[in-house]
Amino acid sequence: MKILKRLTVVLLAIMMFFCSCTNPQSSNPNDNSSSGGENQGGTEIENVQKPDEEHLQNNLHKITITEVNRPFVVNGQSDYKVLVPNKASTEILTAANYFVKYVKMATGYELPIESALSYSWDAKEKWIVIGRDDLFKKAGLSMPSEDLGISGYYIKSAGESVFVAVEDEHAYNRAILSLLDHVVGYEMYWHDTVVFEKDGKTLPNIEVIEKPDIAFYQESNTLYGDGKYGMGFDNNIWIPVEGKNYHNSFAYLPKVTFQKDHPLWYSTNDQGSTQDGTQLCYNAHGNEEERQLMIQECARVALVNIERYPALSTITLTQEDTRSWCGCDTCMKMKEDYNGSNAAAAVKFLNEVDNIVQAELQRQADLNGTQKRKMNMVLFAYLQSEQPPVKQNADGSYSPVDESVRCNDTVGVYIAPIETSYQESFYSNENAYSRENIRGWSSICKNLYLWTYDTNFHHYFFPLNSWDSKIETYRFLYENNTYYSYSQAQWDTGAVSHFSRFKDYIDQKASFNVNVSYDELLQGFFTHYYGPAKEIMLEYFAAVQSYMEYLTATYPAVVWGNYKENVGQSYLWPKGVLNSFMNYVNKAYESIEYLKESDPNAYELYYEHILLESMFPRFGLLYLYQSTYKADVFKKEAAQFKKDCYSLGMTKYKEGSSIDEIWQQWNV
Repeated sequence: MKILKRLTVVLLAIMMFFCSCTNPQSSNPNDNSSSGGENQGGTEIENVQKPDEEHLQNNLHKITITEVNRPFVVNGQSDYKVLVPNKASTEILTAANYFVKYVKMATGYELPIESALSYSWDAKEKWIVIGRDDLFKKAGLSMPSEDLGISGYYIKSAGESVFVAVEDEHAYNRAILSLLDHVVGYEMYWHDTVVFEKDGKTLPNIEVIEKPDIAFYQESNTLYGDGKYGMGFDNNIWIPVEGKNYHNSFAYLPKVTFQKDHPLWYSTNDQGSTQDGTQLCYNAHGNEEERQLMIQECARVALVNIERYPALSTITLTQEDTRSWCGCDTCMKMKEDYNGSNAAAAVKFLNEVDNIVQAELQRQADLNGTQKRKMNMVLFAYLQSEQPPVKQNADGSYSPVDESVRCNDTVGVYIAPIETSYQESFYSNENAYSRENIRGWSSICKNLYLWTYDTNFHHYFFPLNSWDSKIETYRFLYENNTYYSYSQAQWDTGAVSHFSRFKDYIDQKASFNVNVSYDELLQGFFTHYYGPAKEIMLEYFAAVQSYMEYLTATYPAVVWGNYKENVGQSYLWPKGVLNSFMNYVNKAYESIEYLKESDPNAYELYYEHILLESMFPRFGLLYLYQSTYKADVFKKEAAQFKKDCYSLGMTKYKEGSSIDEIWQQWNV
């Protein structure tokens, strides 16, 4: 959902003024200018993302709130209590305690939590009821006709009380955040930035029938304290197989155990002559008896691991992390028959494993008189298995080559479009290959799992321009049966600069409701996260975005919104540009200076938020322009940067590489 932006002559002239302040040695062999890019002048750059309204989706967010004069917490007191079941689950107790904690934050009153069985329904009682099916029914309530799935919820007023009901206990996390929103106007922008837009003096009439558009979203950047739960990310679903969530096919069928007696279970090379064993052969080289033994063993291993993790809902059987695939005659013939897709063999195999697993879960439920456990099994669409076994129809839609490769309703496909440009959404023709792959898979699978990318893994301190493409990306994912989304960013460090916390906030809001407005999210986040520094930080953010647009237009082969861009080069970041970004930071510090005396806690909060956004240009200056500093000045600046990294928790300068390597280079 990129907003239409144009870099004007005036803005570019300002940039060139900053750029011309220094003459860094360029590492760009085609750059003959002294400023690192004087040919910018007069260029107009247009983002071609479609406007918001063109990809709006039909989703389930039915919310009716009627304000009434019903006292809730008045003068620090309330007649309300929270009711939970006598033997409440962890999910219910966590939701109840979170509600109580944040109502107290908003109003000063701590609601009691009670679980006695003796309560009988009375319309005059003042309760917040979480998970009490007995009282829910006695109050004359029933679940709505809409499909709430695994993550949806129903919040309904009855008499003086409010009930929270779900189909699956995973949904209590999002449900309780919704209730807090409607009762005290709760919004968490980051773990340390929580806003209450209502005083909680009254309790409205509430009817909410809602489910997140993406059933599961998993965060990547580090969240502290209540952040994971408070932003709706408390949703681990993955069952490890012998400790491995992914690339675990050999955890099911270890070569050391089976290869000697069952060599047909493992791959050959593409000549079909040498047993290389880097993957499974999902066809067992055409030997159906051996293939069925593979299927039975995989189902057995899956069930053993499923039993170990009763609260989790998804298990993978995914290929090893190599670019190989089986080249036996049977696999090659199947690839030819299924439009060049290696994945056909894996889909058929996992469907049969899943049939056994689901039948056993149903048998256990019947035996125990319980509801059947929800369980999805997932395969990768990755590297050699990326292409779906589909055909394109005359109208541009897709359908399976035949019904044998349509995934079971409980089989999912995990897609990792790693070569995508994430500064564009999947609607953009820049991402046509990934877009059509996803569309193809969605035609044969009801549950897509998407692993997207949202940082530069080789240069953690430099930005990747994906802020205003995110919402449109989530709209595309929702449109194409996405059940789970993981936006991989800087997962192995404690904090991320270059406005990445705004990205996390967009992920939270857009994965929940893809129809959100980018501008509303932008204004809300900057208002509350930066406080009095809002306006100057908005200017800084706009300058960074605009400069990233310029880099893409000028060096499209280098800066194109992908995880592997080689952006840590001086010709891309003239010293004047980095100094101009620091000017915004310094003005932001000035804008909160008055809080030092009047509100020291607020000052410390906003100071840390601004400090984090200083780290990107400060690193660029020190990393790219060390030779331009006097030795004593560099040592002082580098030492302070190191101190700030430790205080913020920034421990890596690229994926898997300790920032200690930078300190060694700088001798600090």
